[in-house]
Amino acid sequence: MAWPIQSQLQVAIQVTGILVEELLPDESRALRKRVSVIYSKGTTSLFLWEYFSDCALITDADAWRWVSDYIGNHPCLLFFFEHHAPPVFQLNNGSDLVALLGEMPMDEFYVTNAEASYLLCFSHHDILYAVGDAKTWLERKLSEIQR
Repeated sequence: MAWPIQSQLQVAIQVTGILVEELLPDESRALRKRVSVIYSKGTTSLFLWEYFSDCALITDADAWRWVSDYIGNHPCLLFFFEHHAPPVFQLNNGSDLVALLGEMPMDEFYVTNAEASYLLCFSHHDILYAVGDAKTWLERKLSEIQR
C-alpha cells in the first residue's frame, strides 16, 4: 500500500544514494508509542509537539539542518505524520538525514534514536523542538547564537 510521501522519499533516496532502512510495522508502531509516552503524555494527536512539557525550541526556517550537529555520526530514526508515512526509517547518521530531507518538500518530521533518549521535531511552523537529551544541546546552541 502506498502512503502519501512514499514517492518523495523514494526520489530523495535515489538522488542521494543514502541507505535508508524501513523498520517493520510492529517496530514502527512500538517506537511511535514509546516516543509519545515519554515526550507527549501518551497522546495520539497528530502534533506531538503540542504536548511537549519540557523542551527547547527556536523558530527558524533553516533550523532543521542543525539536527545533524546533534546526531553526529550516530544512527537515527526518522518518522513523519503516521498518515503520511506509517513506517519509521533508520539512517546511518545526521549528515545522511539532512541530505535526504534536503531533497524532499519540507514536511513535519521527528527524529530520535533506538533508545528514544531524545526527540527532535521540526514543525510545519518552522519550529525546531528538542526534548529529552537533546534539550540541553539546543539550549546551548541558542545561547551561542545570542552572543
